[in-house]
Amino acid sequence: MDTLKRAGTLLVISFLMVALLDTGGHDAKEGSGQKDRPLVGIAMCSLLTERWYKDLEALTAELGRLGADVIVQNANNQQNLQNQQIENLIEKGIDVLVVIPVSSTACRRAVAKAKDAGVRVIAYERVVLQTDIDLYISFDNINLGRQMGQGLLRHMQGVNVLLINGDREDKNSEVYKEGYMEVLQPAVDTGSIQIIGEVWAENWTKEVAYDAVESQLARGVGIHGIIAENDSLAEMAIQALSERGAVNETVVVGQDGDLGAYQRIVLGVQTATVYKDYEVLAHKAALAAYRLANDRPISTNGTINNGYGDIPCYYLDTTLITKNNIQREIIEAKVYSEEEICRNIQRIYD
Repeated sequence: MDTLKRAGTLLVISFLMVALLDTGGHDAKEGSGQKDRPLVGIAMCSLLTERWYKDLEALTAELGRLGADVIVQNANNQQNLQNQQIENLIEKGIDVLVVIPVSSTACRRAVAKAKDAGVRVIAYERVVLQTDIDLYISFDNINLGRQMGQGLLRHMQGVNVLLINGDREDKNSEVYKEGYMEVLQPAVDTGSIQIIGEVWAENWTKEVAYDAVESQLARGVGIHGIIAENDSLAEMAIQALSERGAVNETVVVGQDGDLGAYQRIVLGVQTATVYKDYEVLAHKAALAAYRLANDRPISTNGTINNGYGDIPCYYLDTTLITKNNIQREIIEAKVYSEEEICRNIQRIYD
């Protein structure tokens, strides 16, 4: 209930932020002919994890600064609801749709309706499959997966590895796995490591990670390494390890760069996470949306075949964070302060 209240509060804050920001004399206006106030619809998959809050705040703030009006819809991980919300956004006359799909495939018909209505479409962080879109903007997720695999092998002592993937309907889950298995497979082939189990978390439900770890430990199987495809899954895996007194025996690697992950790294219970600069991603997506609304060219640095054709992409780099570089990459870079990371840290696993 608290999470849902927080989601609702954030949406209200976001709308007010866009309405109140000074949007006169914007740097992004480049010559005549652009729309004075393009309307951008943001279709969120959910607001149930820290990272989506950060993305939404950055997106709405930057769109407001550029001079766009924004409508936000939150699907709470329900694809049917998101499809209805996209159709509602079309009816409201949006110029651009920024969509984080619940399912990379099940949203394609709603997205196709947007394209048919003349709406420009940006798939944000999760690609939309089998239909035309104008831009996919994300991180280099193959390399992100490689970084996770490297972080695991670099620190693990032992052979047993548990894989905790995200939602099968999220194309990124497959891509992360492709990246980390590129690193892990040679070690599997030589017998240096053994994959003792693999699970997929529908809708990224973090309790799946707890159950997967608990199941192995209850059978007396030691776990020496865990790949968890986001930090919420890593958190619950560590909780299960902690309850069994095995938290110091297992290397756990996640990704997303949640504040909680940095706290667990400092505590020594999570080995690594992958930092993704959401603010840069959101700002680039906002600028792309503004330019698409005004029929202006956008920056790209690659393509992806989404089953419909080769879609223009913009990929950002990521950074593996461990206790060895958290000071430089996170604290000194002012992603989070030392005070924020260390606040109440001793109580996390009391």
